[in-house]
Amino acid sequence: MSEWMLAIGLALAGFLASNLDNLVLMVLLRATGAGAARIVVGFMLVLVLVTAAAMGGGWLLAGLSPRATGWLGLVPFCLGMAAFLRMWFGGEDERDAVTAADTAPGFAGIAALMLATSGDSVALFTATYADTDIAYWIPMALAVLVAGVSWCGLAVGLGARFGHGNWLVRYGGVVMPLMMIGIGVYILLDTPTDLL
Repeated sequence: MSEWMLAIGLALAGFLASNLDNLVLMVLLRATGAGAARIVVGFMLVLVLVTAAAMGGGWLLAGLSPRATGWLGLVPFCLGMAAFLRMWFGGEDERDAVTAADTAPGFAGIAALMLATSGDSVALFTATYADTDIAYWIPMALAVLVAGVSWCGLAVGLGARFGHGNWLVRYGGVVMPLMMIGIGVYILLDTPTDLL
């Protein structure tokens, strides 16, 4: 039972680490007047695509070289370090991305924007699935989708209430890289949820 909880916890930590930027983006979209339904449909569509792509990539990588999958922890570790260094040396302005999204029609434009910011999610979850026994994949994927629904509710509520000045905009860029580094270290270590 503890292995199942660990696998679900890993999936949720991966979701939080790789989707803080999307949460901030959804809050900003909502604060600038984008419809809640468009935001939710766009984000959930991308989340399903990212989860499916990561599971497929994880399956291929685990099938090709199951003993080497632990080294895939370098992917989220390096992504987290790169994000941390970007933040340290200047950071990125999410408001520029929102301006670009405002010109796109409906949920498809929002989905395209979310997809553009989801490369870290694909890389992180591909490495996580490749290093995890396949028995845990479905509960992990369901946990991510449930977290996605909660994320949408949080983003829509915060965006409508606080707008640009909320704490997620200020501190999301600090927490996200540290969580990705932690997940990378977890994958590199020999843990109970590992494939071998």
